Amino acid sequence: MIENRFQEAVRAFRKASEIEPKRARIWAEVGDAQQQAGDLDGAIRDLQRALSQDPNLPSVWTKLGIALQGQGLPGLQDQSHRCAAAGDPGGSGDALAHHELGYMFKDDGRRRDAIAEFRRYLDLRPDAGDSSSVRDDIYYLQEESRRIP
Repeated sequence: MIENRFQEAVRAFRKASEIEPKRARIWAEVGDAQQQAGDLDGAIRDLQRALSQDPNLPSVWTKLGIALQGQGLPGLQDQSHRCAAAGDPGGSGDALAHHELGYMFKDDGRRRDAIAEFRRYLDLRPDAGDSSSVRDDIYYLQEESRRIP
């Protein structure tokens, strides 16, 4: 049922993209809806199309990184999140990019990199709803680093 709603959203945004094909944000919405509907190939294609029209959209870089992760392309995912972080210094897209990079590095066993990204995230969003769990992650990663060099 929810998937049908995302498919409806994809159709609606596609109609909008036919009216204004050069609006990057519309393509970003198409890509986001496709990602939510489970069409990662379509999401990646349309998020990249949005970024080709306007590369200064950090939230789109972050969404692209998440879609690339879903496709098992971590190198491209890392690059995408770094572009998001660089494209919106201090903004909400920047914070989300650091958050995503932190978890990506944690999953890859790159503890020091994960800690650094989590700290950047908390510097930008100290009152984020998940700040206590991120602080817990930092603590456990630091403890793990002490035990396992």
